Amino acid sequence: MKISKQFEEAVYVLLIIASQENGESLKSSDLSSLLEVSDSSLKKLLRKLVVAGFIDSYASKDGGFNLIKPIKEVSLGSVLQAIEGEPVVDYKISNLAEKIFDDQEHIQASKDIVMNAISSASDGLLKELNKVKLSSLVPKNQKYNWTVDWKNKR
Repeated sequence: MKISKQFEEAVYVLLIIASQENGESLKSSDLSSLLEVSDSSLKKLLRKLVVAGFIDSYASKDGGFNLIKPIKEVSLGSVLQAIEGEPVVDYKISNLAEKIFDDQEHIQASKDIVMNAISSASDGLLKELNKVKLSSLVPKNQKYNWTVDWKNKR
């Protein structure tokens, strides 16, 4: 499994939107400029975050993106699932076991062992990531009052 860089981008996009001074909307161009990433790729990521219910988008002169779900309720696991999709680990077993084993029962058992291990590892990854809320990434000295004027930070 390879986790795309969009996962980390999504985490920090959510933190930026969450901390925007006065809860003002942020445009994708503001976000892409702050993170120094492509605006077109960031728009694809933002769409995934909208579909997942983390943020909302408003089309207008003053529009942009706003947080729907508080970061204390958003886990790294839920962000990973929103960005990478389901299942997090996507593996299709091949027919290589048939090439080395003759016994059908053993062939199926070996495939089941591999798939169960992969499924268990995937579940374990999500379980650990779900323990970490985005709010744990906020600077400790600003835990309850972290706001930034991102529009004028650039």
